[in-house]
This record gives sequence, structure tokens and C-alpha cells, in this order.
Amino acid sequence: MEGTEFAGHLIEEEIGRGGMGIVYRARHLALDRVRALKILTPSLSADPRYAERFRRESRLAASVDHPAVVAVHHAGEEDGRLYMSMQYVDGVDLGRMLADGPISPGRTEEIIRRLAAGLDAAHEAGLIHRDVKPENVLLSGSRGSERVHLTDFGIGTLAEPAGHTATKLTTEGAVLGTSAYMAPEQIEAGAVDGRADIYSLACVAFHMLTGEAPFAGRSELATLAAHGTAPRPLASDRNPALGPAVDRALASGMAVDPAARPASASGFAALLADAIGGGPEAPTAPLAPPRRKRSARTGVALAIVAAAAAITALAIALLAGGGDEPAAPALPAPVAIETPRDPVAVAAGGTKVWVAGRDSDRVTALTHDGGRPFGRGTSLENPRALALGFGSLWAVGRDGLYRIDLDDGEPTGRIPLEDPSDVAAGGRHIWVLDRGEQPRVLQVDPATLRVTAQGFVGNDPRSLAVGAGAVWVTNTADGSISEVDADSGRIVGNPIDVGGRPTNVAASGGRVWVVDNFGGRLIPIDAAAPTPSAGAAVSTPPHPRGIAIGLGALWVTSGEAGVLIRFDLDGGGPTGRVEVGADPADVDVGSGSVWTADQDSDTVSRIDPGG
Repeated sequence: MEGTEFAGHLIEEEIGRGGMGIVYRARHLALDRVRALKILTPSLSADPRYAERFRRESRLAASVDHPAVVAVHHAGEEDGRLYMSMQYVDGVDLGRMLADGPISPGRTEEIIRRLAAGLDAAHEAGLIHRDVKPENVLLSGSRGSERVHLTDFGIGTLAEPAGHTATKLTTEGAVLGTSAYMAPEQIEAGAVDGRADIYSLACVAFHMLTGEAPFAGRSELATLAAHGTAPRPLASDRNPALGPAVDRALASGMAVDPAARPASASGFAALLADAIGGGPEAPTAPLAPPRRKRSARTGVALAIVAAAAAITALAIALLAGGGDEPAAPALPAPVAIETPRDPVAVAAGGTKVWVAGRDSDRVTALTHDGGRPFGRGTSLENPRALALGFGSLWAVGRDGLYRIDLDDGEPTGRIPLEDPSDVAAGGRHIWVLDRGEQPRVLQVDPATLRVTAQGFVGNDPRSLAVGAGAVWVTNTADGSISEVDADSGRIVGNPIDVGGRPTNVAASGGRVWVVDNFGGRLIPIDAAAPTPSAGAAVSTPPHPRGIAIGLGALWVTSGEAGVLIRFDLDGGGPTGRVEVGADPADVDVGSGSVWTADQDSDTVSRIDPGG
């Protein structure tokens, strides 16, 4: 429907899809305002029960006026299709952020507090969400002015007076929600009120603090059973940085008996804030961080039918992009090459290209010209990043840094680490980032594999780059960049504030470039200045992930848009653009080509800019 008019809106792009309908970014023609337009599927629009439910929820949702709840502007019917016109949020969903690991306690407390206030406002208006989950939480703005939005009341039910079961406009016997966060009374199809949302909110808080949902690792049906029968899990078992007070607050919100939960969402948020202490954000230290789950453009909810125990997708999440997408000339079409599952990193050099497949636990060598596999590859648990240098391939896996022979793919050395995330080669050293209990960057002698220096960096570091006379580390939770002296391995000065969620960095000459995954920005830093600081940011397509320098340009991938953008090294705007595979996680330049690791399509893309 892109480019067509519907109910006074010009539809621009699909941004979410689920079993109940589709959500588009659309422009309200009369008001010239961007809206999120939710259109029910034809089958549901034709069903009188669903149609009635949709109309009633629309009216109630429109009555909720709170900054933490996505505003409903208008609802109606057009050409036999029910629709709802809502506030468009230009941000990222919490589920995508949690795919990279837990969130600091201080930031968790702030997000939960705002969500709780929005839920209380909805409950006062007589509306129960029934599907509070990370994918239904949108975050916009930058750190310090971050906004939180609860969206998708698409499977909510109307609250009834005390002692009455909530009005059910669903198929008889069906329970709607998402298994990882669903209150026991929803599973049993019992009386449901706002306390079911409080239970789900507590499960979301648990996930934020630990990086995992409370009953992670079980089957869907086992998860549903655990909500009602299993002991409440201890967040401190998964994240030792948390204490017993946090465990007690979460257990209160996740009490099996609704009467044992706090009376309001804000009451739960206050308990959690008191337990956390309201102090500065401290780095989390999970014992075993979960693997990054594949990103999804739509949230998925579950309908558990008691008779058949069937699981059906029925809910939508509104997902938005990052910054405004720049206009740029098209680059030559890429060549797509199949790779092992979940490619997250790529390194190109000479006549070969190496790809790290995280889910396949393998690093694979491909020929540069035809993309054919070369040799048997290297078995490596949970490979995360690659770098070429000093006659070897360097890879970080779940438990350490590995040196790999370029010819036969055999490991020739290893340094054990707690939670390594990135590696780079430059100067006279190999540099590796370890996100363990005390996050640090290590300087490694490539010949002996001896750690010759280390520097402790900031909160939740993600990536590093060597160049511009130093080593540069992104501190994602702090919105900052640490500078490390390339000779001594020591931290230089104070972190450089760049804002947002810096997740990747590249450096060359006297300049450093940082991508802000949260805000969709490319941020330059003048490394040659007496006191380096962030310059004026350039917008990128939403959720930039990979960044590399080569062939006289800067290359950035957008995970959400599935594109590769070429930028001018002199600080100008984009000079080229091409669609690659789904969710390109990494990019590298070698032998005249640019390569992207396309995580969700299990491919690498080769782009020949001069072709």
C-alpha cells in the first residue's frame, strides 16, 4: 500500500506487522503530520466481535493522555477496513536494545518508573494492556532527554468492576499475551485487572537487569506453566551486581497471587527504585550473557488455546527507525553469498574474506573473487568479532581471544577472557575489549600473546578501533568514548561525551567517527584537537551498526533499513547507498570491495564501488 492514500493518510512505509494487522508510517494529509497508521486485517475487520473490540479499545486508548503512552488521534473504518491513527515515535524498541545484553540498574529504574506512570493512567481510564513486553516499549530522544512510550494496546481487554472478569472479546478458551511476560491469571483465563500488567512490568524489569526473561530457556508451554508454579527466579543469581533487595522487589511484582502484588504499577516502580538505591548507574555483570537474538521488525504475541495448546502470533509492535534517511546516489548492486548461520562479523584481506557465524559457532574463509568456501573453517564457540593483522586472523569468542592461522584455519593461541566483544589490530599490538566485571581494553603482544597493558573503560563498552594515534572505545551505556594511549595502554583524559547509544567506532588520520545506534547518527571527533570533543552529527538510516574506512570513504550499515551508506571522509554527507542483506551487522573493506555481514539473511554482500 506504500504510496497510496487511505483514510486521509498517504502511506509511506510499513513499520510493523502481526496477526491482527499492519502498521504503516503515514502522513496525515490535512494536518501534514506523520502518523503511525494501524490497519486491521480484512478478516478481523469483518468479524463483528473483533470490530467491536477494536472500536471500544480505540475510544479508551484515545482517552489516555500521558506522555508515556502512544497517543491515539483517530480511529474509524475505510473501505471495510478498521484503522487507528496514532502518534509516530521515531526511536527504537526496548526488545532490540536488550538483544545486546542487560541495561544498567539506574537506567532500568528510570524506564520502569515512566512505564509504570503510563500504565497507571491507562488503568484509571479502564484499559488493561495485557501484553507489556520489551517490544511494546519505544524509546526516543538522547540520553538525558530520553522519552519512553508504551504502545500496542491491540490485545488489551476492558477492565471491569472489582469481582468481575474482564470483558473477553476473543475466541472462547483463548488466552492472549506473550509467554515470557504473561501473568498466571491470564494463562488460566481467570479474572484479569491492572495487576496483570504489573506482573508483566516486573518481568520486563527482570529482563532489563539480567539480560534474560525470568523463565528463559524453557519451551513456550513450560514457560507458561512456570509463571504459575515455579519459584520466583533471583535476578542476583544472573547478575551478581544486584542485591537481595532487588530480588524482593521483583518477586513482589511477580507474585503468583495478584493480591500479593503492589496495588499500582507506580507502587512497584517505587519498590524497585528503593531496592536499586536511586544511585548512579553501575555496570551490570551477568554471569552468562545471552546470545543476541535475531532482530525482528514485528513483536510476536502468543495465543495459547487450552484444548489444543496451539501457539499463534497475534500482536504487533510499532517499531520506528533512527534519524532521517539521507538521500544518496545508488551504488552498484551487491553480490549476495550464503554463509553459516547468524553472520555477525566480516574481515577482508588479500584473496580471502572471513565471516563469523555466531549461531553456527564457526569462522568461515571465503575466496574473494567467487565467495567459495576455502578450507574447513574454524570451530569457535559464539564468535563475535574478527580482525586481520600480523600475519594472522584474530577472533573473539565466548571465552577469549583466538589467534588463527590464515592458511589452514587452525587456532595457534588463546587468551582466556570473561566476556570479550571486539578486537582490532594496530600499531605494534592487538587490542581486545573485555566486558567482564571490570570492563577493560587489553594490549596484547601478537607474537607471544602476552597482555602487556590494560586500561579500565566505561559502562557497557561495545567496540574499539585503532587510529588517529590512539585506541578508541565506545561506552554504550554512558554515551561516551574512551581514548587509550596506543603505547602505554592507559586511559587518556576523561571520556568524550557523544550522547545517545554509541555502539561502533572507526578511526583514521586525525579523525574518529562514532555511530549512535539509538539516535541514528554519525558523530565525528577531532582527535587532533588539544581536547577532543564531538562535532556536528550527520543523520544515518535507522539503527546504524557496522562502520569501516577504506577506498577513500567511510562506510556505515543500517541494521533496520538493510542498507550500506558511503560517507565523505571530510565530514560531508552521504555519497552513495545500496541495499544489502537483512540487518547488516558489520562491514569491512578489502581488495577493492566492501563486504557486509548480513545477520538476518545469513549472507555476506560484496559491493564493488568502482564496478
